[in-house]
Amino acid sequence: MQEGLNNAFRHSQDSSVTVLCEMSGQRARIELRNAISTARPREPHELSGMGLDGLKARVEILNGTFAARRIGDEFSLDVSLDMERQDD
Repeated sequence: MQEGLNNAFRHSQDSSVTVLCEMSGQRARIELRNAISTARPREPHELSGMGLDGLKARVEILNGTFAARRIGDEFSLDVSLDMERQDD
């Protein structure tokens, strides 16, 4: 969540972020949405930087799902993780 909030404040002129947290069984989901700056509009492929790449890698190590995308005039960061303990 911290990486998503940092990106929202770094790349958006609007300081508001919508945070959605859900638990469904053993699955946790967090989605962050913020307005995309109209001063510097970017295409979705330009929205991912080193921070998002690192976050994606960490989520994948935990067998989670990661999506960073543009939805209309908002940027969405959506992460889902299985909270059930997995022993190696």
